[in-house]
Amino acid sequence: MEPSRLPQDLMIRPFSRQEALARGVTPRRLRAQDLWTPTPGVRTVEIPLTLLDRARAFAVVAPSDFAFARATAARLHGIPLPQDLEKDPFIHIVTRTADNRVRRLEVVGHRGLETRRVVEIAGLPVVSPADTWVDLGGGTSGPGVLSAWTTSSRRVMPRRTSRDQWSRWVWRYVAGFAREAR
Repeated sequence: MEPSRLPQDLMIRPFSRQEALARGVTPRRLRAQDLWTPTPGVRTVEIPLTLLDRARAFAVVAPSDFAFARATAARLHGIPLPQDLEKDPFIHIVTRTADNRVRRLEVVGHRGLETRRVVEIAGLPVVSPADTWVDLGGGTSGPGVLSAWTTSSRRVMPRRTSRDQWSRWVWRYVAGFAREAR
């Protein structure tokens, strides 16, 4: 027996289980083998193969105040990374310090959203390139991060960056290494 048809707009994007049920899709239909579950509570018709597709799927059930961060943000920005970060299978997100970290198998949660600038890529909230570079400094070897910085510096720092902004970003980067050394 062939599964019933989904509403047309659900055929072309990730959707939450709650949204589908509210629109009259049956629980049995949501368990059909023609749908993928990229993260709990989300269904898609197509398997999400790219990082952008995986990020879109997670965003459906993400907390209201979050952004993609660290290696995920760098890859979404197109910043070249050391091989270990380029192949990182996890989705990294950042939420406000006061909020709980998101706990899902495919997600690594971080805190401190309120201290980062957020930009939009393909409709998704992503930590800015400059703050991403600073964040990567805390958990990556110096040469790997400097390599990424060297090849992407024009994209990472805005053209009109004030001396105070540079100073703030550099000190956050240094502080990341100092925390790691303790």
